[in-house]
Amino acid sequence: MLFASVLINIWWLKPLGGLYLLYLVFDFYKGKKTALEVNDFIDKKGNWLYRVTVGSLGNFWATVCLIELLDMAFSIDNVFAAVAFTPNIILVCTGVFIGILAMRFIAQWFVKLMGTYPFLESAAFIVIGILGLKLSLSVLEHFYPESSLSIFLTSKTVDIGVSLITVGIFFIPILTSVFFNFPKKNS
Repeated sequence: MLFASVLINIWWLKPLGGLYLLYLVFDFYKGKKTALEVNDFIDKKGNWLYRVTVGSLGNFWATVCLIELLDMAFSIDNVFAAVAFTPNIILVCTGVFIGILAMRFIAQWFVKLMGTYPFLESAAFIVIGILGLKLSLSVLEHFYPESSLSIFLTSKTVDIGVSLITVGIFFIPILTSVFFNFPKKNS
């Protein structure tokens, strides 16, 4: 909650967070173009963080600490994405909290859903790109608050439009797949 309130109150963190989200999108699509398959497992012997935590805490607590550290790292982009929707600290914290709970309790369901509808991964990165662009444009709101573009970007119309677009990016392809019986992966 403290981190989210800092993000909201320091103006330059919004465009910086937007650039970070855009980088995530770029990195995702750049990775799709390479032929290399990288092993996703941590090299425990070569990872200094793992060695330090296991050495001082033992295997179980080291794993717990590393999972919590990953949660914090993933929460950074959740906070930036939530701030793209609203500057309301209560809504940002609620959204991040729901996101963390969702990842803890329904991660397996998400994996199965993405196995059934593989386009959801790309859809998620499209949404991240939209939110990154919205956050990056907040630099205009800071330097040119009276410009018509800044006024438009801070309007409720843009907030509602971005919300509808992001929901549509996920649900319209799923609904068309279900109703028109398009072939699915792993079916």
